[in-house]
Amino acid sequence: MAVELLQSTAQTLSFLPPVRASSATLDFYKPSNSSTAVASGAATVESWTVNISTVTDQSTIVVDSAANLNPGDTVWLESADSRGSQITIAQIDGTTITLVEPPPGTIETEDTIKPLKITFDLTAANLKDRARYYSALWTITPADGSNVEKFRQAIHVVRVQFMDACSASMAKSYLTANFPSYSVGKTEYYFEQLAQRASKRVRLLVQNTGESNYVDLMGDPEIFQMSCGLYALRMELALDGLYQGSDDLQDYIETTQRFLHQEIAEAMRGLMWVDRNDDGIVEIDEIRGAFTVRATRQ
Repeated sequence: MAVELLQSTAQTLSFLPPVRASSATLDFYKPSNSSTAVASGAATVESWTVNISTVTDQSTIVVDSAANLNPGDTVWLESADSRGSQITIAQIDGTTITLVEPPPGTIETEDTIKPLKITFDLTAANLKDRARYYSALWTITPADGSNVEKFRQAIHVVRVQFMDACSASMAKSYLTANFPSYSVGKTEYYFEQLAQRASKRVRLLVQNTGESNYVDLMGDPEIFQMSCGLYALRMELALDGLYQGSDDLQDYIETTQRFLHQEIAEAMRGLMWVDRNDDGIVEIDEIRGAFTVRATRQ
């Protein structure tokens, strides 16, 4: 999904390439001008190495230092023969690292962990004009010496950002109440990712209704945190094979999806301001359910 950046606010744009970069550049274009970049230059590529000292199992390792690592980070696991793959950190306890899932291949004590994310600082002046579909063109020089790669990232420069329909605390509360044994031992990263998936599902469905092409224009995004976020959460859990009741899994998924669509439709039919012209002003024709009926006495 396109990244939302606030108008006239200096922000750092980040990107996760599929391979580790030795260097990278960014060209940032307005949607109305794809030939002259609003901003361009060298991206920041971090350089550090973490050594793996002990492999407890393929999801748990001990490193010499976790100073550069944080839960939720996606980093690069590199073997002694310089072959590598992405790994994501679920939890850190001292120098013990728990991964979200085992990487392809086998982790060895000779392996190292290196940074993967690249960043570029955008100034407030770069983002002074509100518009949809800015284009961030990343040019990546891989650290393994392979061919240069280019990737495009879509950016919306907006007045306000859309509020997530589901939070990590909502996800944890639901799982703790309904699947207590399953929720035991789940990391903070797990709940954050689960909530993010549910929120993205709601956002995509709202945008696809045609009522609002861009969900950040909604005047009351909190309305989607009621039933919509819950049904989206149930949907994500069902896709992982976790659900309640005696229904067939596929029937449960179809029923939950139908309820989610209904809840979004109900929310959209409610009295809600949608700033269609993006001017920040509430206008009568932008309020759902508001209309005028001309009546005369005979």
